[in-house]
Amino acid sequence: MKEKLRVLFEGLSFGPEIADKYIISAVHESGKSAVSGGRNSFLLQIESDELLGCDCINKAARLIKDELGVDNVQIYPKYPADLFCAEYITDIIGLMKHIPVVWGGLLDDVEINDDGEVFEITLSGSGREVLLAEGIEKEIEKLVKGFFGVGIKVEFTNSAVEKKGPEEAVPVFISTKPPAPKEADKPKFKNDFNGGGRRKNLEVLAEYEEIELPFEHEMFLKDAKLILGKVINQVPVDMQNVTGEA
Repeated sequence: MKEKLRVLFEGLSFGPEIADKYIISAVHESGKSAVSGGRNSFLLQIESDELLGCDCINKAARLIKDELGVDNVQIYPKYPADLFCAEYITDIIGLMKHIPVVWGGLLDDVEINDDGEVFEITLSGSGREVLLAEGIEKEIEKLVKGFFGVGIKVEFTNSAVEKKGPEEAVPVFISTKPPAPKEADKPKFKNDFNGGGRRKNLEVLAEYEEIELPFEHEMFLKDAKLILGKVINQVPVDMQNVTGEA
């Protein structure tokens, strides 16, 4: 015969949303497991036709734990399948806080997206590999199946932007490719020499011109880009031949 929680544990001050829920099973566990989390634990299953938040469930479990003097008490609800929704996975995570890797905060502030079958849990930072190594995705799948009778697949994804400390610098990425010069930003090369027929304020070409040098030199490639002035059509004269100086 099923009993209400407040009747079986008379004298404990349960929240009104959970006090009248019926207990459908009670299991005493003496071995350590991921579910019980302790060597002397009780697992109670209650039925409910409305979703219960993890806070009220955990509070009731603490009251029973203190009353019985055991290592751990877990209260797991049994819901109709049509009550299942992605949002409730955060409450399921809240009921797993007795597992160290969950209690450590890796599943705090997660974002959940789904296509009805696969539920992608995006972490607020990194930690995906740690959670997978502990089999936490399988534990969530098992609890959803136990609570609602619904089979789902859970996947973890690290956040694209991880949380940074207050003194951690934000990296700046600088492109090595120079942007195309704009009309207003074209640099001008000024020559203050007024003689010799030189032009002042020569402008960089808007588009570089591919040319081939008319001479060979070990320090230069034959193919070049003209960015200023005119195409070189003659072989340059060695300055020593002009000035006679070494």
